[in-house]
Order: sequence, then structure tokens, then C-alpha cells
Amino acid sequence: MCIRDRTISAQINSAQNHYYIHGNLLTVESVKLKTASGELIEGKYEQVDESGIAKLSFPKTIETGDVELYISYKAKFNEALEGLYRVKDGGLNYAFTQFESISARLAFPGFDEPAFKIPFDVSLTVKEGHVAIANTPVKKTTQLPNGMKRLDFMTSKPLPAYLVAFAVGEFDVVVWDDLPVTGVRNRTVPLTGLATKGKGDKLKYALENTQAILESLENYFQIPYPYLKLDIIAVPDFSAGAMENAGAITYREQLLLLDENSSQTSKRRYMMVHAHELAHQWFGNLVTPYWLSLIHI
Repeated sequence: MCIRDRTISAQINSAQNHYYIHGNLLTVESVKLKTASGELIEGKYEQVDESGIAKLSFPKTIETGDVELYISYKAKFNEALEGLYRVKDGGLNYAFTQFESISARLAFPGFDEPAFKIPFDVSLTVKEGHVAIANTPVKKTTQLPNGMKRLDFMTSKPLPAYLVAFAVGEFDVVVWDDLPVTGVRNRTVPLTGLATKGKGDKLKYALENTQAILESLENYFQIPYPYLKLDIIAVPDFSAGAMENAGAITYREQLLLLDENSSQTSKRRYMMVHAHELAHQWFGNLVTPYWLSLIHI
């Protein structure tokens, strides 16, 4: 079970004493709301639907304006390869996320609908010897007592919750050459491959063929690759084939871990899936369809 804190900046446009957000199977310890005037009001959290709809109740009406919501909670690692889940590989534990389509609410409270496309600030506290990645590069690393460290990541572009991603563990990290400036993009893009311990040497084929695919897509869209970096992550236990998380794409490891003995069929499958997920960085990530599934209670 992980202990976490979530801060949500929001704007209240309807004065009420209760509101609905998403949260599924979370143990919420406290809810506090800071009003536009600076008043701090304690609230109550209650999950009211098995799909992960939660009611926030307050002892008084919250007036319209900008507010900040502070939620302290606990969440278990999911056992069904969704939300934030744990994988054991080679005797080591790894944490991965799979949030599409409505599983972000298993990891944190929030607004788990693409209509709420917002910037995210992610911080992870992990063991000193562990690698941790998210959608954006690390902004700051702080050493903590007891062999832990805190990584604060750069603010993301506006994202729907299902595209948020992070992973933690003793990964092999293969730092590739930055993707060079092109006629469409005037900046380089850091490219990195991650695999569980002992498997990093099989990422070379996937990494060396990424540039050609990405540049073909940039030429097609005539829009630069939208994110600050590109990580491709080989996941040993994964319910999907791959997932287009912004700047941190996850794949079944069989799709990425290739070598001179891999078949042409395996290499073609890699090319097809990799091109598909990279295309999503524009269509789906940069531009996200609006779901018409909002539930009102």
C-alpha cells in the first residue's frame, strides 16, 4: 500500500456543499479545501459508485472562485494489471501504470475524464537504487533519510488522466542519441529505453529504428513531436499490447526486446505497433477526443 497526497487546483463555478470526483478503492485519510479567500475547510470523502465516483461533502457551501483541494490517501497496488500495479521479474519488484481507460482513479483521486485535460506535477519517493520515470524529465532530485530519494518531475502539457504514467524499479536504462533537429522540429528530443534488469541489451533494435518512424510522422502531421522526451519501456507483465502514455510509452517486452535471432515477423510487429503508439503522441495525446460518458448524480 502506498501513501500519497494529491493537490488539485480547481475553479468552483456553482456554489454547493458537495461535489463529485473520481476515486476507486482508495482509503482517504483527510480532505481539505482552501477557498479563494484563504479559508481552509475540512471535508468528507465517500465513494458512492462501484465505477469509482466519489462524493466530497463540506460543512458549508463553497463559494465560487479558485480553490485548492488537498487529499491525503492510501492505495493498494492493483492485482489486475491496471491502475498502479506491481510486477515481479527476475526476483525484483517493479511498479508500472496502465490507466486507460478509467483506471487512473485506482491510483489517485481526480477527474478521470478526457474532458478534464490538465497539466500534471508528479513527485515520486523511491529507494535510492531505483530508477523512476514519468511523462516528463526530472526537474529536481532530493536525497531523503533511510535510503530514499524524491524525484520532482517537470510540469506536463495538459493531459487527460489516462495518459499519465510512471514506473519504478531497478531498470536497465539505455540512453540513446538524442533525436536530432529536423525541418519540422527545432529542438532535439532525448530518447531512452528501459527494460527490467538484465534485458537492456535487447533494446538496441527498437531504439535505433525510432528516429525514422518519428520523423516520418512529423513530416506527415507537419507538427513537431509534442513532448520533452521519449521513453520506450519494456514491461514484462502487461494486459495491453502497448500504451501511448505521453512521452513514456509502455510495450509488452516481446515487442521491444529484439536481437539478431529475432524473426522478421517479430521485427515487423515491432515496427507496426511502435508506429501506432508514436502516432498517438499527436492524435489522442496532443489532440484528445471528448468522451460523452460523463455521469451525473
